[in-house]
Amino acid sequence: MPSRIFYSTNKIRSQRCQRCKWRKIKCDENWPTCTSCAKSRCPCSGPPIPIDAADSDASSTISLPPSPSSSSQILSYYELPEGSSLIRVRLKIHSPRSYPSTIADRVASRLVAYLEKGSLFDASLAADYLKLLPTRLDSSNALRDAVALFCGCWGGFRRAPATQLLVDPRARVKALRSLQKALADDNSRFASETLAAATIMERVAVLFDNRGDEELMAHVRGIHSLMVHRGPPNIEDELDLALAFANLGTLIKFWLTSGGENFYLSSPWLHRLTPVTYSENTMIPSSHIETYKLMLRFGPWPDMLHEVQDVLTSPDEQPDRVNGLLSELELYRVVLETARQHQVDETLIAGQMTEVPDPESLTGSKYMFESPDVLNRILVYLMASIVLNRVQHHLCSHQPDFSLADLDLENRTLSESLWKCIPYICSLGPIAATLYQTHMALSLEAGDAAERTSIIKSLRGLDSFLGKLPRDFTGLEMYLLDVVRSWTGRGVLPLAAEAEEEEVEEQEGGD
Repeated sequence: MPSRIFYSTNKIRSQRCQRCKWRKIKCDENWPTCTSCAKSRCPCSGPPIPIDAADSDASSTISLPPSPSSSSQILSYYELPEGSSLIRVRLKIHSPRSYPSTIADRVASRLVAYLEKGSLFDASLAADYLKLLPTRLDSSNALRDAVALFCGCWGGFRRAPATQLLVDPRARVKALRSLQKALADDNSRFASETLAAATIMERVAVLFDNRGDEELMAHVRGIHSLMVHRGPPNIEDELDLALAFANLGTLIKFWLTSGGENFYLSSPWLHRLTPVTYSENTMIPSSHIETYKLMLRFGPWPDMLHEVQDVLTSPDEQPDRVNGLLSELELYRVVLETARQHQVDETLIAGQMTEVPDPESLTGSKYMFESPDVLNRILVYLMASIVLNRVQHHLCSHQPDFSLADLDLENRTLSESLWKCIPYICSLGPIAATLYQTHMALSLEAGDAAERTSIIKSLRGLDSFLGKLPRDFTGLEMYLLDVVRSWTGRGVLPLAAEAEEEEVEEQEGGD
């Protein structure tokens, strides 16, 4: 005779989804996905399942296997005559994560906990693909150890005092060894988990490592080499696709400083990625989509900057090349200005960005954004416009009888728009704000002495936890201006450690 199971008579009082209940926030019950879960891009459990009280007669019973399932909790158990039994259970709406039994399970549980809780120091803003990793850790020791290192740094960052070493040397060595083993194995070398591990190591160097940029550049070169050899992503693999878009910004900076071919513009990559950017169902952040679209419009940009550097070594001897570059840049400027204004208008109309008074800001007002992704989408166009303006200005400054006033006015207008974003950037916390240092630095040339001082102080405040930038104010200003020059074809991207060493040498020489 089968066991009989009765449902609990407990009534559900709250209609909130499980995530809103756990976070103790109001749920608008906009099923199938409430607004809070939709904004956070988290799966919504929906409303609780009502469980009515059951009578004790046969009509209120159901037949189930003798052992209660993992989705139920035993409340009482009774042995009845004739070998039958009566079990009283409560059904669980969502089963909690099972107790971690492996290292991968423990690392995944820790990552999920950080992603669910969030914090002022939200590293997930710097790596939006983190939510795709928990289910992939079992299949790759390299990814497991890289994520363990990342979580250790993320957790330590909230507890550590300023400028303390955040990267555990033992965990770092373990992650590097696991990554090397994966790269040496023919079966795992080109797996998406291996690329994810390399990308996580690069993020660790960007966000948490304050020992210099040498290791960061080594990881970037590794990512570049790996992506070149493994080819375009598998569009059926959500992680592989997310990594292709997430690494684009990093690789553009790599091509800018080290040269190299933009393989994103090759036919196989265009064939795979371009349809994704126009898909309405894509989960890729809109800022990554806009970066990709800009790359399609201005793909040869790093090559053009290198050509600008080459032309300006002897501009008088190559007037035709200079005029050709100026014509090409002017065409880019018109296209970019139209796209940028359309993006800003669209965002304002949708209510995703609003301008509010702020007496403490440089412009007397500031922008508030619906989410960091909206901020990133606007900054993609602002940054590209400022860079283009500065390159034009640099080329035109070598042309006789050419007025630079209009370019200076345009740079001032663009920089003021960027300054309105700074209060929101500072509110994201030190980890996420680290990613916006270059954006803020690009606006320095448009400001007067007081405005530059204010921007540099903001950057110093954001860097106070890691201490990656030069500590001396003058040395920091020189370093930031060198970054601006490198992004606009007027120099080589400096390393923060080298900039500080040069400042020390100059002071010693002066003494």
